[in-house]
Amino acid sequence: MAWQSQGYQTVLVIGSISGETINLILKWDATVTTEALAEAAYVAFATDFLAVSAGALKHKSHQHGYYSDGYALPSSQDAEMGERAILVTNVEGDPTKTAVINIPFPITAVVYDAETGEGRNKVKSAGAEVMAYIDNWAAGAAMLSDGEKSAGNLIRGKRSGS
Repeated sequence: MAWQSQGYQTVLVIGSISGETINLILKWDATVTTEALAEAAYVAFATDFLAVSAGALKHKSHQHGYYSDGYALPSSQDAEMGERAILVTNVEGDPTKTAVINIPFPITAVVYDAETGEGRNKVKSAGAEVMAYIDNWAAGAAMLSDGEKSAGNLIRGKRSGS
């Protein structure tokens, strides 16, 4: 497996009057080879977009995308669409504030207390793999909303979806 360049794209978050948002992904052609060129393409697009849409541009990010040339569909039943584990952790420096971290397509035997029954809905509170995942938001580079870090604990966790 090797990662192949997919070129640049810009992701726009567009807000509605009710506060709901949608993501619009603009994949640029092969002439857009730098972030500066992606910004120039976005500026040209934004003028036209704002002329036809009542939505408000809330956020944008330019990304250099890559794809795996060895991608194959997962073979595990755990990779069901819509299932995720929801982890609740404290925010560092404020024990009264919590944040949510998701695990998409969780591996049942690793993440949950049991593979069937009621334990299938509860995240392992002492699971080393789960705690290592949370640590990405505590000691690692990942941030919670507003640039906050996790306190590195798991208050509770549950299964959501499928």
